[in-house]
Amino acid sequence: MRYVRSISLCLLGLVWSVVSNAESISLVATTGYRDIEAYKEAVEFVADTIQSVGINVKIVELPRKRNAAEVNNGTFDALPIRGLEDAQDFPNVITSTIPVAFTNFRMMWLKDKDVNESEIHKYSGAVVLNNATLQTQIKQVGIKVTEVNVGYAELLKLLKSKRVDYVIMPEEIIESLKVASPKLAEGVQVSENVFVRTPLYFSMHKKHKDLMVKIEEGLRKSLKGDLSKYPFVRHSLNVKLEKK
Repeated sequence: MRYVRSISLCLLGLVWSVVSNAESISLVATTGYRDIEAYKEAVEFVADTIQSVGINVKIVELPRKRNAAEVNNGTFDALPIRGLEDAQDFPNVITSTIPVAFTNFRMMWLKDKDVNESEIHKYSGAVVLNNATLQTQIKQVGIKVTEVNVGYAELLKLLKSKRVDYVIMPEEIIESLKVASPKLAEGVQVSENVFVRTPLYFSMHKKHKDLMVKIEEGLRKSLKGDLSKYPFVRHSLNVKLEKK
């Protein structure tokens, strides 16, 4: 019995050693990410993929204003989805060679407000913080848009309260809000035209660059796999493995 117990303890110690030495990373999501189903799915898709290649994942919630900066300074390790232009502002951040997904940003305004999309520069709009690609397009189009430090549901409330004439947000988020908060989405018109199409990449601190090849292999496999558990984002995921 002592012999058997000794072997069992050795095996248990070996298993514990393997688990303890397993690679792990912290994945930063914006505070309250579970409240927006599309964003929650995107975070979970990346987390599931990383775990599928043998890397443990801890999801950390941070305010939108801090998440990229905290990865850049090395406090936390990675961001699930991020525009390429955003990453360029952070020298310590590296990105995947292929986008995880592509999102279309669309304008939204109240149906009872006579907004002429061809003269949108006459109106005032709002977007959430931290999207360099979106800001670049805003400058190119020459429209008046304010960045606000709120979530997407709060952005829509800003529109409903008529404090701005329109808002701009990803179409996957729009669909999520329609399902989660149908009353909030009532009376809102979504533009037929895409404001800007944005590729979204996985990014991480450069100290983990040796893990990027393994994670990218996992992403390529997951993007070609069963995406049925991600209904809000599966049509936006980069299933064709496009470069940009």
